[in-house]
Amino acid sequence: MTGLPSEGQVVLWGLMLVCTVTTETAQLKVSACIGDSILLPCVYEVSSQPVSVFWRDEDNRVVLDIKQNVPNYSTQDGKFRDRVISDLELYRKGNFSVTMRDVLLSDSGLYDCVIPVLSDRHKVSLTVSERCDKAAATPPPSSPAAPGASGGGTTVTPTCFIFLLTPPLLHCLTASSFL
Repeated sequence: MTGLPSEGQVVLWGLMLVCTVTTETAQLKVSACIGDSILLPCVYEVSSQPVSVFWRDEDNRVVLDIKQNVPNYSTQDGKFRDRVISDLELYRKGNFSVTMRDVLLSDSGLYDCVIPVLSDRHKVSLTVSERCDKAAATPPPSSPAAPGASGGGTTVTPTCFIFLLTPPLLHCLTASSFL
């Protein structure tokens, strides 16, 4: 039979499985009316060590810096001073959300909560309206979201490829891999 190995020859076939996991943080959407107080959420898995968290707006202005679980209000951009606060007691639970009081129309836009130690970034899109129907602004009681918040979460997308390695290719890979 042609194409079959003769006696004494060994044919190696191999399979290689290559998988990648991509994590994408979805953008959370928060709606508010002028003058409202709103929550910009940023929660992560609890860590036993203090962490630093940096809140920025879309123009890279400092909304709030939290260094080693201590908020630093002195670095805040003037636009956010005395309007953006956070709760130190929640830091131990991994909750670095901030509250923005007396929301302005100009506060509409994207906000980032960056946690460098985790290479993590939470994106929040804030939409501020001039007029709101207060009854429609609050989610139903069964909703776990904060008032005015929708969407969000993390998407993990696994992608796998299976390669059938023929004997010549397997030989090349094994020979070069171990040199």
